[in-house]
Amino acid sequence: MAGLAIAEAKGGSVSLDDINWEKEVNTVRDILARLRLNRPDLLAQAIPYDTQTGLVAKTYFEQHVMPNRLVAAGETNTPVSLIYVDIDHFKQFNDKDKSHAVGDKVLDGVVKTLQQYARVAQGQDVVSRGKKEVLARMGSGDEIAILLSGASLEQAMQIGERLRHAVATTSYDTSAGPKNVTISLGIAQYETGMEPVELMRRADTALYQSKAAGRNTVRLYLHSPEPAGKAA
Repeated sequence: MAGLAIAEAKGGSVSLDDINWEKEVNTVRDILARLRLNRPDLLAQAIPYDTQTGLVAKTYFEQHVMPNRLVAAGETNTPVSLIYVDIDHFKQFNDKDKSHAVGDKVLDGVVKTLQQYARVAQGQDVVSRGKKEVLARMGSGDEIAILLSGASLEQAMQIGERLRHAVATTSYDTSAGPKNVTISLGIAQYETGMEPVELMRRADTALYQSKAAGRNTVRLYLHSPEPAGKAA
């Protein structure tokens, strides 16, 4: 659309039939390629979704989704819980397969499981009705954040256990054969006036506690000093 934008800037009327769409698409691809090479930070801001998993991208989640959801929660006195999810021993897949193909397949499979079971209504799970959950990939690794608007800490714990069980009982097909994995989860709840960074810190701390407890577990945030290091 560079050509389209120039034509509009000159005050000319542009008919859709007059646009060379192939040229416009190639222009966009060239811009994205240049951004990916020279300014990945701007690319992350421009594209709100992770290109591999289709989940919300980390930058967009932290700068837009979290602040907006928490402001709305404060105005309506609605509970909000945040779950951090990490695939246990995920690094082993990439260590054995330098192409990361096996790890990518496992990640994609786990993401689909999380999407399915975070949305299934169970009794009083108001979270799933109305798609009030947002899943985001927190960077280029295997850590996933799930923001649950309308979920109390108890409901979030129930959802977390459901997710943990679903992943542990699912086999994921890869080029190296079926793989079974587990996940660790950390849960924190929003408190009135809390900044997004603090809610994320608490969920991350709870995730660390889950790993320290032996993995394949769900832990709620408990007020305690931040851990000095994290389990891989």
